[in-house]
Amino acid sequence: MDYYSLVKPSVEQALSYFTKEQIKKMIIHTDNGKQYYHQDLESLAKEYEIILSKKRPNCLGGNALSENWFSHLAQEWLPYEGYNTIQEGIEDVTKYIHFFNNKRICSKFNSPPMSQFKIQ
Repeated sequence: MDYYSLVKPSVEQALSYFTKEQIKKMIIHTDNGKQYYHQDLESLAKEYEIILSKKRPNCLGGNALSENWFSHLAQEWLPYEGYNTIQEGIEDVTKYIHFFNNKRICSKFNSPPMSQFKIQ
């Protein structure tokens, strides 16, 4: 897969749901795949004031935490049939973030929600 067949259509579709003002300061995080280094993506990011975030080199498992979190989101929360509107999806995922951080118990370790950990 390359930039024109994978990245560009996905980014354009995502951006079509938002106004230019809403897009400002959005973050696109990538795993350093070569298709994400395309000049057109950098130009698009500059035009819309999108922040491009790339995994640090030589950081094995750098995406493991986010991939794990999105896995929980998909398995535990997202409706199989999807959402009727982007706004509905945003509101529902926001509820999950609150639930995950404040109420969800980590059953694997029987530990409290993230918000109850002491910051050291």
